[in-house]
Amino acid sequence: DKIVSFLHKPPEFMDDSDTSYRNRGYNTFRVYISACQVLEPMGSLCTPMAKEIAAGLREIVNEAKAFDALYGMASQHQAFYPGFGVVSEVLPALSSVFSSMGHESIAAVTANFSEVTHAWSDCQKGLLLLVLTEAVKPFSDAHAVHAEWLASIAKSHLELTSSALRSLTQMADGRDVNSALAVHVPVVVSLLASPLERSQRHDLDPWDVIVAASRFLCSFNFAAYADVFTAVLTAFFHYAKEKHAAHEMMRFTRLVSRRCHGAYSHFMKLRNTPAEVFSQLFKKLGYECVAAVEKLGDEVTAATDCQKAMLLLCAARPMNTFSKVDARACTSWILPYLQSASWELRVAAVHSLQRLMAGYLGPQDHAHAVAGLLRDENFSVRVSAASVLGCLGRRVVRYEKELLSLLEDPSSEVRYASLVTLGGLQAEAKRHKSKIACHLNDKDFKCRMAALRALKCMG
Repeated sequence: DKIVSFLHKPPEFMDDSDTSYRNRGYNTFRVYISACQVLEPMGSLCTPMAKEIAAGLREIVNEAKAFDALYGMASQHQAFYPGFGVVSEVLPALSSVFSSMGHESIAAVTANFSEVTHAWSDCQKGLLLLVLTEAVKPFSDAHAVHAEWLASIAKSHLELTSSALRSLTQMADGRDVNSALAVHVPVVVSLLASPLERSQRHDLDPWDVIVAASRFLCSFNFAAYADVFTAVLTAFFHYAKEKHAAHEMMRFTRLVSRRCHGAYSHFMKLRNTPAEVFSQLFKKLGYECVAAVEKLGDEVTAATDCQKAMLLLCAARPMNTFSKVDARACTSWILPYLQSASWELRVAAVHSLQRLMAGYLGPQDHAHAVAGLLRDENFSVRVSAASVLGCLGRRVVRYEKELLSLLEDPSSEVRYASLVTLGGLQAEAKRHKSKIACHLNDKDFKCRMAALRALKCMG
């Protein structure tokens, strides 16, 4: 009982007037962690005091620290422990205590969750959800009941939805499609179909809920569930507004200019961005979701060019895995965008074609359509076309004249992309080494480096 009192009402060992305690590092957090370490070996003996032990979390982690911990988990892409601060030690210590007590103690807290947390902030409640979920993971027999409780929390309590979904994702990781957790997929899909409004109490961004929902869904083969394609597309158009889509397209083109090869994959792996989240959903759903996009009527017509371009980029994520039949069906949808009046759509179409050519379709039929954009009026399109052709390696030799003409382009990004692609020709470009060597004195540093690497590749 005395040890539990350290958890329920932890004493303050930090006294600003007493520097000796501060220098030795005694503080409330350390006392709390030490108390947890003492209780852990006692196991089931602590079960009657489970609610009191859980209540102590509020005393040690105030609302501000709880918010910082949850934000840290989201920003560092971690399912449970934040990677910084003393809170990162408090949470696993408390979770270990509950694990040692057994799933009965966890069930006692979940059954009385409202009573235990009636005066808690939403962020503190969210942390307790994560602690209890981490503790219940070793007890597979209790997973179904715990997941049912988490699903009810996610559906009924807006402020706790993100933490509840994150907890469900923890439980879903590594489990197969027949898991008992799969029964909650329809509830999570409904969160995509019915976009949440921003909470006025804690300025909760519903985007965090969409991110957590997508992480959970991607743990399952959820393509067979009703209305899932509609839900994903509804969420996309709700969150990828024109202003944000325009910003993302500008960010993507800047990345292409800097990296050339591999820019698409890098951009789609920037965690928690709309591009990463929706492209992951498209990747999991495969060709069926891309086909659903192709069949969209008024909704796509009403979308802006930047929204269409971003949708095209996200839909391209799984295209390198399509069969030849499915890939050919996609090209009939993508090719018209190469002639679009919008440069954003032309850029998106070029990179979508590259994803298709990287798969079973191969470059034979459509590389020429990409090469035609090397003379595009917009420098971002020229950069994208040169970069995508560079992915073909030495097979791009038939377009060497067009690439050489880009070495005189006024845009340094275009010159850089052309030099990188010419370097990929290796010995095939030896006859042009004098033209490439001229750019060792280019006014742009990146172009000078690209020319040097190209000459090195030629041998």
